[in-house]
Amino acid sequence: MSLNAALYEENILLPASENGGFFIPQPWEQLNGSRYTVLRKIGWGRHSSVWLAIDNTPCTEYQLREPYCAIKVLSISATKLWSCGIIQELQILKALYPTGHYIRLRDYFLHPYTFDPTHHHLCLVLPLMSVTLDSLRQGCLVPPIPAKVVLRDLLNNLIALHGLGLVHGDVRLSSMLLTHPYNNDTIDEILCQTGEMEKNFHGYVESGGTRLPIWVSRPIESAFETLDDVDDRGSFTLVGLSFARACGSNTTSTSPLIYPIELQSPELLLGGRLGWESDIWAVGCFTFQMLTGRKLFKPVSADCTESTKYDLLKQMTEASGETFALAGGTLRNMPLWDKYFDSEGMLRCSLFDSLTASRIRCTMQLEEMLREAIPPGLAKHAASFIRTCLTLDPSRRSTAKSLRRHSWQLDCNMPSLYRDTSPESETPVVDKDDHDVTVDYDDVRLGIGGRNFLRPVVGVKIILLVGVTSTRPADY
Repeated sequence: MSLNAALYEENILLPASENGGFFIPQPWEQLNGSRYTVLRKIGWGRHSSVWLAIDNTPCTEYQLREPYCAIKVLSISATKLWSCGIIQELQILKALYPTGHYIRLRDYFLHPYTFDPTHHHLCLVLPLMSVTLDSLRQGCLVPPIPAKVVLRDLLNNLIALHGLGLVHGDVRLSSMLLTHPYNNDTIDEILCQTGEMEKNFHGYVESGGTRLPIWVSRPIESAFETLDDVDDRGSFTLVGLSFARACGSNTTSTSPLIYPIELQSPELLLGGRLGWESDIWAVGCFTFQMLTGRKLFKPVSADCTESTKYDLLKQMTEASGETFALAGGTLRNMPLWDKYFDSEGMLRCSLFDSLTASRIRCTMQLEEMLREAIPPGLAKHAASFIRTCLTLDPSRRSTAKSLRRHSWQLDCNMPSLYRDTSPESETPVVDKDDHDVTVDYDDVRLGIGGRNFLRPVVGVKIILLVGVTSTRPADY
């Protein structure tokens, strides 16, 4: 088999020294002694792969109720970041366990690397989950009522994270996975089909005298094919904790471990530290994309250049309905404030040339853009929620807990409304529809002065997770 075959999904021949070292199991390989048996590959990303497995241990809580599980296996290069304390997904999952607002870590263990048994993969055993929100919507818009249900689950996840002094750092449609109970008998039937195991392989490749299988991702079929099929058995979970950081992390805006430039909040663009406020800004972008199918901010370039930042800062004023001159606040203390703004808080026009200026798009008002996708009455109320997330000054931006009390979230827990997408079913329950919720000062300023359980791991030579950010199904 050619090298190109080995590149079919993740590059299984890429060495750990080049950010590789992926897990390459043999068919029916057993892990953690003989407790788990690998049955199928169900997802992969830049730094890990996810596998369907069965728990062979008799008489355990999980084996009796949920014998099937998903095992997220980190590449060797990714796991090394855990030993350095750079990525701390394992610790985060442990800390989130008591909150009840996150996927439950069932088990974790180390597994030797195929090419060098002295190196190990970190393996996280998680509940079996379904497809991403991005896949479930199939390129279509998310209707307002299902969108509010998704936001309910997203905000509950962020409340738990921010309460621990953590920033998620990767809030996007591909990070929301559908969770619903699988029927074990159905999975049994699928796995017992003739030739089932052979369907998992794209071929084989020889390396160092070893014949290695090239696995193909085959997610377990969901009971819900589209968003219209989802009922009260399903919920959504924010995954991708590989990017989670402690609030206040001194992370640069060009770091690969934080939001791409089109999702970065004003304080990140201006050189500020990463805080929970950055997640809330991303929630506003997330909501707009769900409802319209379009990204809210479109930089003139993917590069983090001065002209690109200038363009985004200009778009932010148009989307939020605010000006930096009036909303300066803590932003004036950011390292790059004087580079992009004059003493009156006005953008410095000298930062971009005429060619760049000609490419800067003229954005419509937020409400006008929403009206192209949803009825006017709903658009006005949705715009209020999004603008609340897009408050320019981070010190005035809402917490996740506050957003759960926004008037647009008040009817998201009513199953009877789920399939009713008529405009009458979403008549705003609160007349006021401008920023009707700001920072909840009854909260303990989440992420500011809160407890931070993340401490350097000393004397532990193990592993951690780096992220899976693709839109592929079952990408934990």
